[in-house]
Amino acid sequence: MRKAVFVTFLAALFVTAGPIVNANNVWERVYNYYPDSTFTTACGYADFACGGSSSDGCTTNWRYAEVYSCESGDQESAACQAWNGTQWVTVSCPDPTVTALTRVHIPVG
Repeated sequence: MRKAVFVTFLAALFVTAGPIVNANNVWERVYNYYPDSTFTTACGYADFACGGSSSDGCTTNWRYAEVYSCESGDQESAACQAWNGTQWVTVSCPDPTVTALTRVHIPVG
């Protein structure tokens, strides 16, 4: 009896969970890299677009990460990040206006 209830529960969960969508088909991720933690002069970028990818310049331990919706083209998030040796962590942008204006690559919707 317990097994039948468990199987029914799992079946209901999968039916109501909706489709699983590959994140690369939903979001465009743009990373602009900076030579230091001032985030003022970009030296490279990597753009993981909705249908491909491109990159140029340097990659460093400091980046400005932007996420865009592939459907609407709207920006979903943007943050300065630093590599701590294990993972990317969000850090305060010293001057967000300067960082956003000095990006190497701006995605075209």
